[in-house]
Amino acid sequence: MPDGIKPRLRRWTFSPQRNSNGRQGGGVGLTEDSKRSSGVRQNSRRLRTRDQLLAAAEILFAERAPDAVSIDEIVIAAGVAKGTYYNHFIDKADIIHAVYRRVRMRIETAIAEANREVDDPASRVARALCLYARTAIETPNAATVLTKVLEKGLPEDTPLNHGVFDDMREGMKRDRFRIPTVEVAAILVVAVSQQLMAHILQGEQGYAARILAQQLIAMLLAGLGLEPSEASAVSAKAVEDIMRAGLLNLTI
Repeated sequence: MPDGIKPRLRRWTFSPQRNSNGRQGGGVGLTEDSKRSSGVRQNSRRLRTRDQLLAAAEILFAERAPDAVSIDEIVIAAGVAKGTYYNHFIDKADIIHAVYRRVRMRIETAIAEANREVDDPASRVARALCLYARTAIETPNAATVLTKVLEKGLPEDTPLNHGVFDDMREGMKRDRFRIPTVEVAAILVVAVSQQLMAHILQGEQGYAARILAQQLIAMLLAGLGLEPSEASAVSAKAVEDIMRAGLLNLTI
């Protein structure tokens, strides 16, 4: 080899390992990076399997009442072994609520994006309900799940409910809403969103769906304390922006 040129050495990971008598011996072991990489792959596979189960359950729950769907049907539709199911969910009630939260999270994420630059609480509520209406039109399976699966109560400390409670509280603070309590107002908003989706799923589409949404939201806003004329104007603008004009390219 010419002078001045050093040979390139291939690096091997060498970790001391103890033999049966306790002495250290040489051995090729996994580096910390390799261990982390292996853990990431395992976690990725686990998440994919969980997502397969949730996606299958969401479709089945939309077709039939969740209580009428068996765990066997879910695992068959997901293409996984039955034993794998219990690595992710305790029982059927567990996956029912997981599917509900999964759908709600998609919608709440879209609402947060739609309202990112909207400051008025009344407009935020109107636009949020229009997105629930859009869910029923564009992804009826997801909306059907929400109308079939109702969480017990409406706990304020649940992250999925933070948005509606925050808007109600801000509306009271600014004297936009005249309501007895934040909780009562939040329950009313959720009830209207449920009925709006249910009626659209029963066949209200296109122009009829937009009129239904505009009228229901206007009545809701008036009930929260807005003057009827302003409630109608806020509702009409939300329907125009979210449902008709398609100004927002949101994935629900």
